[in-house]
Amino acid sequence: MNAAVRPARLAPAIAVLFSAHAVGVIIPLLTLPWLARVLGPTAWAPVLIAQALANWATLVLEFGFDLAGARDVAQAESEEALARIAAAIQRARLLLTPLVSLCVVGVAAVIMSDDWRLVAGTVAFVVARGLSPYWFYQGKQKVRAAALLDALSKVIPAAAVFVMVRGADDSWWVLALQALGAAVSTSVLTWRMHGEHALPRVTTREAYAALRGAVPLFAARAAAGLYLQANTMILSFWAPPVVVATYGGAERIVRASINFLTPLTQALFPRMSRLVRTAPHEAHRELRRILLILVGLAIVGAGAMAMLGDVIIALLLGASYAASVDVLRVLVLAIPLVTAGTVLGIYWALPWHRERLFLWSIVLGGAVNIAVALLLVPGGQAMGMAAAVIAAECSVTLVLTAAFVREPRWELQGASSRESQRAP
Repeated sequence: MNAAVRPARLAPAIAVLFSAHAVGVIIPLLTLPWLARVLGPTAWAPVLIAQALANWATLVLEFGFDLAGARDVAQAESEEALARIAAAIQRARLLLTPLVSLCVVGVAAVIMSDDWRLVAGTVAFVVARGLSPYWFYQGKQKVRAAALLDALSKVIPAAAVFVMVRGADDSWWVLALQALGAAVSTSVLTWRMHGEHALPRVTTREAYAALRGAVPLFAARAAAGLYLQANTMILSFWAPPVVVATYGGAERIVRASINFLTPLTQALFPRMSRLVRTAPHEAHRELRRILLILVGLAIVGAGAMAMLGDVIIALLLGASYAASVDVLRVLVLAIPLVTAGTVLGIYWALPWHRERLFLWSIVLGGAVNIAVALLLVPGGQAMGMAAAVIAAECSVTLVLTAAFVREPRWELQGASSRESQRAP
């Protein structure tokens, strides 16, 4: 058994994570009606583009360590190894920070408004969120306090939006408040991490080694960003702000629904990483059970959202966004597809160190997204982008499903052989 990280009970961990995450998702989601109405489509579009850019750049700065780091911490064999892993990852991210910040400024200058306050808020949010050591507590399965702090870092800025954003000229406050919340959360979590573990000084070579080890996961997350975070930016090249807001509003609602998978990932990913080492057959049985349950629930949820699409859009966005209803009804197809892809990619491929399979499935999805967008968006606008998203998600899920169905027996035999070699 792993000496550095003892397993926590799964049910209480999931309950804590779901509670904190639900608050962190639902409360900010309640700002949508306010922003959609107070800013209007024209002023809201730059904010949606800035948030999409910030989310994608955060993926770059995280460099896949939100998964690779959590897995390595969960599998660390000693406290010393755990501390060294954390130190190398944090230094690696600090090395990336100046480059990522400059890239955000450059991209913002091309695709966003010339409001320097919005650009500054975007950069600040990327740095604050990208340097968070939340993955460290996820890997240790000691996330109760971290999850609560993370939720508060979203809830308080969301509440402040109702006070600070009163008109189109106040749109920059959205990113500024989110950056402030992320900065406080990251600062506290980093202080706690250093207080709990004496992180050693690591060399630049060790930091680069950590970067090299995370390259497959980083590439996968960056490619996924092409159709998860970046589509609002892509659409802005061909469509006016009103169309960008039409798509972005519906996409934001669907992504909020998909984000409810995050607590399960935070709880199950470290658990599956350990089971792969200690009980591979049990890991596969649990994986199949999780896949059936989550995909079934996702199908039911997607169907309900499709039927209530007009009510959801009217309630959250308002009458000015009636065109978002059709976009929403297409995008809900992504909910079961992303659920299946998450289970097979993060709960299966990564714990079994199948990073290359995961990477190429995501790269294929990104390529399909761009190809379909180039074909359909100029004429189809928001509906064309929605179709591109579904085509991309289908390709990712099909690749992972085919690999999982074809090779589980071989994997179990290999895992059992490795386990017997480690036994005394």
